[in-house]
Amino acid sequence: MPLLVAVAGVSGRFGRCVVQELLKKPDILVRGLVRDSSKVAVVIRSSPAFELLEGDVTDSITLRQLVKGADVVISALMGSDSFMFEAQKQLIDLSEEAKVPQIYEYLQGKSIKGVHVLIGAFLDTFWTHWFGIWNPEELSLSFWGTGDEVWELTSYENTAEFVAEVALDNNATGIQNFVGDRTSIRGIAEIFEEVHGQKPSLKQLGSLNDLKVVIDSANRGEDPMTWLPSFYQYYCSSGQTHAGPGALGTPYPALRHRGVKEYLQNHSMESLATAMFVVGTKN
Repeated sequence: MPLLVAVAGVSGRFGRCVVQELLKKPDILVRGLVRDSSKVAVVIRSSPAFELLEGDVTDSITLRQLVKGADVVISALMGSDSFMFEAQKQLIDLSEEAKVPQIYEYLQGKSIKGVHVLIGAFLDTFWTHWFGIWNPEELSLSFWGTGDEVWELTSYENTAEFVAEVALDNNATGIQNFVGDRTSIRGIAEIFEEVHGQKPSLKQLGSLNDLKVVIDSANRGEDPMTWLPSFYQYYCSSGQTHAGPGALGTPYPALRHRGVKEYLQNHSMESLATAMFVVGTKN
């Protein structure tokens, strides 16, 4: 009997990637929930192994339809802190009610198994103007600290490949670490030169302690998009969120770690800053 995987948030970048990876595998049926069905890629909607469910993720009736009969539930939701907490809490509770064996959110005290996937920072996001590191006009990389701090980076697509493998693993539970690459800003500049023939200049913005002052003084009542990049940069470069070198290993033989070099080989210099916005849209 095919495995039924329910995915909440299939129209977002990560949700699209996860569904596409799942649909590549045999004996898998995917049921996806989305608020607006027109935002679901044609390549996904047209698959005979995909069932589309349109509705609001905060509606309990809709969520019950999503998780009914599912073997695995994956949360690919994105939103405010309050939305993420309430929506995923309800998703967990209804999955437990439906006796779903696995749901991909870290759980304690529940009868179903929970998994939380840690991947560092999204490599695609790293190159955007919003993130504040890569400046394509100046061909430069800005950083806080020494530039030698290790970053853990994984592309959306490589993360989706890992999540699809975990979804089929009955023994997967708890925190699962996976990263595409571990390297520094200086290392990224060297790889960039190797691939594209030009070495970005490096701009030091201050120490990590200086960056900590910046995030401590941020007005978190403002739009999160204005202060999140500083928080990402601090926690990614300070090592506090690191999975460690062990995350470069994987129990899944078919899965490869796709690092910075491979990502740059697949993207022109001109496309890097906007590559994130087309993630999951390839047919």
